[in-house]
Amino acid sequence: MLTRQLTASIVSCVAMVRTAAAEPPLKLIHWGSPTPVFLVPPEDLPPLYDIEAGGGFVVGRDANGLVHGWGIFGSNVPYWTPEGLGPTRLVRAGSGVVLAVDIQNKIWVWGGQVGLPLLAPPSGLLPIVDAAVHTNAAIVLLEDGTVVAWGLGQVVTQVPRGLSGVVDVSLGAERAMAVLGDGDAICWGVLDSSICPVPAEVQGQLVEVEHSASMAVALREDGSVTSWGMDRPPLPSPSPSDLQGCSEVVSSVGGELVGAVTAAGTPYIWGNGLASLLPPATLPGPVKHMAISGTRAFALIDEFTDCNANGLDDSAEIEAGTALDCNGDWIPDSCQFASGVVEDCNGNGLADACEKSAPFSAESSELGPLGYGSPQSWTVQNAPAAATHVTLSLSAMGDFSSVSEYAIVRLNDEAIGVAFVNGTDCTETGPEDFTILASTFNTLVDAGGDATISIEPTIAVNADSCPAGSWVKVSMSYNRATDLDCNANGLLDQCEIAEGYAEDCNLDGIPDSCQETDADCNANGAWDACDIASGAAVDCNANGVPDSCDIGATGEGDCNGNGQFDACEIANGTEEDCDDNGVPDACDVKSGRALDCNGNGLPDSCDIASGTPDCNKNGVPDSCDIGAGTASDINNNGVPDECEGLECPGDLTGDHLVNGADLAVLLGFWGPVGSFASADIDGSGTVDAGDLAILLGGWGTCQ
Repeated sequence: MLTRQLTASIVSCVAMVRTAAAEPPLKLIHWGSPTPVFLVPPEDLPPLYDIEAGGGFVVGRDANGLVHGWGIFGSNVPYWTPEGLGPTRLVRAGSGVVLAVDIQNKIWVWGGQVGLPLLAPPSGLLPIVDAAVHTNAAIVLLEDGTVVAWGLGQVVTQVPRGLSGVVDVSLGAERAMAVLGDGDAICWGVLDSSICPVPAEVQGQLVEVEHSASMAVALREDGSVTSWGMDRPPLPSPSPSDLQGCSEVVSSVGGELVGAVTAAGTPYIWGNGLASLLPPATLPGPVKHMAISGTRAFALIDEFTDCNANGLDDSAEIEAGTALDCNGDWIPDSCQFASGVVEDCNGNGLADACEKSAPFSAESSELGPLGYGSPQSWTVQNAPAAATHVTLSLSAMGDFSSVSEYAIVRLNDEAIGVAFVNGTDCTETGPEDFTILASTFNTLVDAGGDATISIEPTIAVNADSCPAGSWVKVSMSYNRATDLDCNANGLLDQCEIAEGYAEDCNLDGIPDSCQETDADCNANGAWDACDIASGAAVDCNANGVPDSCDIGATGEGDCNGNGQFDACEIANGTEEDCDDNGVPDACDVKSGRALDCNGNGLPDSCDIASGTPDCNKNGVPDSCDIGAGTASDINNNGVPDECEGLECPGDLTGDHLVNGADLAVLLGFWGPVGSFASADIDGSGTVDAGDLAILLGGWGTCQ
């Protein structure tokens, strides 16, 4: 177990800031001489939680430890951040250069001025506690109190032999300074120690020091601030007498100004060139952090806001739960409805983000032992998609008293932060909260997949150092998507449907895209119910299934193959079934099951039943009998002769013979029809050659 070397006040000065702090965002403000275009903060800058200045540029870290910056490096080189740099534990800025330490203890250096090569950082160092950088030199403070410096042959990199017990470092163009654990400060770099002084009266009291080109400023352990001149007249103004209870000190890079921030959030700046950098008389809130870049000062403030004009601070209302903040931007949702930043599509006064989600939480048991070589992990199976930011909360018992004793936290192998930096030995540490963006969480977990939280202690953490054992406990909480937003696209289902962005053809209030697609029997991409409702499909038997699917591949029950049940067509009158056999007449005729001698589409039996003559009752309309020659119609009156007793028309004597006797009768009545009309066989009104021809044609025995 490593022994803690720093007092609580000293530790507060060491910028080992845990990432993803769950706290209200800080507002960036700046003042001083007219702001150069390159120093205007970008509009898409996320809220920052610490800040550093490097002459012509400014850098800071967001809630997840990611580095953001703007401005220019030397020679008008635009600020840039190296690709692949993830969450960091600290970031430092110098003249034209930036140094960061990521959560894996890797040193990153970038920036640089034209003609000056970038610093090549060393690797394999002990955990880094603090750092400073300037142009082409850098210095880092290790957890064992030693320092490592490197650069391009500058005297500032020539660390005094045997230097140890260091708790803070500062670096400039010509000198480096360090504060020791006993409160003393030393200075090195220039050849003449008289221009690298540390007043005797401040020795033994210091916890932090910063210096500019001509002056130094230091924070005492009691929170007071002192400053002194370095090597060039005129000497700077003494520290303001009311600088008590301070939380940090700062200096300008390459300038002659220093400053401090009190615990109450009041900023002070003094030194040469002060006129343009006097802080505004009134600030919108207490300053948490400050940086000086040339003749501009940048500060992060905890701003009092009251968007709903109820006299209460917005962030306080949100923390107390009296105001909703579903999108996690620390502005009450009710203040953002009008602008559309927060949606309330149904106008019920609740942000859609709240309505579309419901609380989800899970908690592990005590997982142990916890130490180097004994990492722990906890998995939430089938974690639902997040509709809001995800909060991880970690508590631990173990060996976490030293600044080198902490743990890297990962979600599905992706590092998200560092826990237990300011921990204790063998007493419960935490809880510490980490915030993960909903989009990041859903990408890493892959909507409904497993979420595995891994806790990986550093090499300094001994799993067996505590008599009562070591462990870590993890909890996860967020709002999951609910049935009110079935597709988790951020829009309430009812609003999507009402505004036409989603179909709900069955009118059940759920977008069709969210429901099972089994009810699409014809695989046309539309619900069967929708096909039926829109008329695109028929459901004549009202069973909720399109007839075309009921009929099936065999075509049974759809004799004409038009996709509609025969029974339904008959019932609705689109098809006839005169014989009531359940089959459309057209199909009976086509299949040969029924005759349609006259080609009118109706079975002959139906024609006859409806009044078409069939005088001989042979099931065939008389007209067909006559037309087919199966019945004679000598008199062409459309009635078979057999039905008129004319089946032997030449037998005028009725003896079933056509012979000379019949011929004699005909000849006897030759001429206009007289008393024996039967002699006018063809019904022409005259007994003549036509009648004679019929008689002779039927000569013999009647058939």
